[in-house]
Amino acid sequence: MAEEIDEENKAAVAELSARDDWYVQHMQLFEDLSEAIKVRHDMIDRAIAASKEIQSKHETFREQKQAVIEEMKNLETDDDSGSDDGSEEENENE
Repeated sequence: MAEEIDEENKAAVAELSARDDWYVQHMQLFEDLSEAIKVRHDMIDRAIAASKEIQSKHETFREQKQAVIEEMKNLETDDDSGSDDGSEEENENE
């Protein structure tokens, strides 16, 4: 009976040892996987931030371009109006 208990104890210790060995071997894998997931999330966050910044710069550029176009149109309209006034004055002076 004692031999049977001793054998069961040895088997249980061996199973616990095997479990502990597996845990130690695979914990590094789990830690590496966790780190890889964290790095991936950081990369995604940086990509999103960069995309938002690029979009913001694009929008600002588009607004500035539109403002310049409008200003050029206003200048052309003012020049055309000024030319017409000047022509009429010249015709009146003649």
